[in-house]
Amino acid sequence: MGIFLILWEADTTKLPIDRKEIGRGNELLIAAVKEDLKKGRIKHWGMILGEAAGYAVAEGDKMEISKTINQYNPFIKFKVNELLSIDEVAEVNKDLL
Repeated sequence: MGIFLILWEADTTKLPIDRKEIGRGNELLIAAVKEDLKKGRIKHWGMILGEAAGYAVAEGDKMEISKTINQYNPFIKFKVNELLSIDEVAEVNKDLL
């Protein structure tokens, strides 16, 4: 099981022009994120102030992470980075010694 830093950005070309429609769409996305947090699929989530972008931290295997982020397509674009723990970095570093 891995830890992943997920950088996300809304695809603003897919957003409606009407503010109320944007608000309704955002409500659906917020509800989905809250559900992912509640179920533990996502451990942390945040939005960058003033931008349609942010981050999430997730824990699981690649298939679980893929399924979780796939539900947000095509409205959200993702860059997913697998992270190493300090113990994993120390293990890799042994090859340098």
